[in-house]
Amino acid sequence: MISIWFQTAVYLMYTAVFIVSLVGNGLVCYVVMSSTQMQSVTNMFIVNMAVGDLFMTLFCVPFPFAASFLLQYWPLENYLCQTFTFGKIVAVLVSAYTLVAISLNRYRAIIWPLKQRTRKSTAKYIIATIWTTSVVVAIPFLRATSLDQKYDIYFCSDKWSSEYTRRFSNASLFVLQCCIPFSVLLFTNVRIGIVVWSKIPPGEAQNPRDIKMAKSIRKMIKMMATVVIAFVVCWLPYDILLVLRAFGISLREWSNQPYVWFAFHWLAISHTCYNPLIYFCMNTRYRAGFVSALRSVPGGLGHVPARRDGDGLPGPGWPRTRSEVLVRQFRLRASSEVLVRQFGLRAPSEVLV
Repeated sequence: MISIWFQTAVYLMYTAVFIVSLVGNGLVCYVVMSSTQMQSVTNMFIVNMAVGDLFMTLFCVPFPFAASFLLQYWPLENYLCQTFTFGKIVAVLVSAYTLVAISLNRYRAIIWPLKQRTRKSTAKYIIATIWTTSVVVAIPFLRATSLDQKYDIYFCSDKWSSEYTRRFSNASLFVLQCCIPFSVLLFTNVRIGIVVWSKIPPGEAQNPRDIKMAKSIRKMIKMMATVVIAFVVCWLPYDILLVLRAFGISLREWSNQPYVWFAFHWLAISHTCYNPLIYFCMNTRYRAGFVSALRSVPGGLGHVPARRDGDGLPGPGWPRTRSEVLVRQFRLRASSEVLVRQFGLRAPSEVLV
């Protein structure tokens, strides 16, 4: 028997995830799509990740949660059982491999700064490839998922042709969802950190603008590293639990099993909330965009914080006329050339968010 206080806590926690994820990821999409200054390659990937998180929110909350916890059976049709399972796998793969795309794109821009930067058309092709691959990987699980009847009650579960196929499929999904993305993210972020923080500039003097640009790059790297850490911390425990269950290691005999399962499941689902919060806390441009969007809502927030030094973000002094834009572009190009000479870095859209 599950205590009333635990049920109440679970209701509140899943409701909070649903609301925060819809609002936060919706704001991310709105801020990027409504501003041409925000439509860089990196931000295109960030929007794609936000769409994947919205996909996850709709397919994992509230219907699967209501079926597994509130009702403890599946009350909907079989095709909906298949659809929600399919959508969850696609959403997780999209989030994971969008993070990989961001890391590889940033790795390429910093390690090989003189190579041609990624174009928006190429980024669109990468995003389409991520979604196509995710759908193809999830199709076997779509076909294997169906309603299972026990004691006149239906449950949404998977049925494979053999035990070997079930274990192989779940192990393959674990490798694709966790092992490969985690390995790539670990390698690229560690390598980027070593390059950025261990580079000793030559004796050439730096002006304040160069220092500001280098700080902006480091801030962006810290923000994306936080996004990666949040993804790993949220999804790894739940994925390990699913692999243990796939290989017959059951926790049903453990009295605390319901609490552990819901804790890991909620932690994984709550990942959909954290990226917008990270952008808000660590990027002034997103923060200004969020507050501006909320200010337009009746009774919303009424103040947009001023721009911080080093971000190169909208705020007081941001160029409004074409001549001011051209002057700013010339200065950024000059700073970029200095960064290449001194740090082996550059500041295109692949590096700056």
